[in-house]
Amino acid sequence: MRLIINVILFVVTLVLIFILWKSIQEPIAFKAEFDKRKSAVVAQLIKNRDAQIAYRNLTGEFAPNYDTLKQVIMNDSFEIVSIIGDIDAGEDIQRKVTKISAKDSIIGGMGINLDSIKYIPYTDGKEFVLFADTLTYQKINVPVIEVSASYLDFMSEYNSDRFKRYDSRFAKILDEGIPLKYGDRAKPTTSGNWEN
Repeated sequence: MRLIINVILFVVTLVLIFILWKSIQEPIAFKAEFDKRKSAVVAQLIKNRDAQIAYRNLTGEFAPNYDTLKQVIMNDSFEIVSIIGDIDAGEDIQRKVTKISAKDSIIGGMGINLDSIKYIPYTDGKEFVLFADTLTYQKINVPVIEVSASYLDFMSEYNSDRFKRYDSRFAKILDEGIPLKYGDRAKPTTSGNWEN
């Protein structure tokens, strides 16, 4: 009888140790997964922003959709202006314009895949929400952009009180619907809210 009680106590002890280990391990695993997913989305937003800035440099505005963005970058060129000559030395100044393919700069030089920059990582093909327009800001017409992803898009399976209790910031982000984004609909900026 004593042997049976000892075996039962040993098994209960093992179960309690496992439960304790699990209660410590789960928040650590959640934090690692949250950081990994957020980093992937931020990296994709940065590529998206770089492509939009290149588009703005070509056209003077931001692309209103991803098809237009891809079309212009694949077919347009940047102009590089070089000034030849030294006016201080009495030489004539010549202006030389060289065209460089935007496609080569974006795809080759920056490593941006124009077919995939619209997709949010860790989703089944969900796209970033893209807003591009012009507005009057301090009496000047300026292009504005806002590209965002809801945390629910890439953290949907973690949207429960069980995971919200591990990180109060995560709970606030989900409860208030704060997106991960760059740009702003109301002012000319391309800063990301992860950079604050």
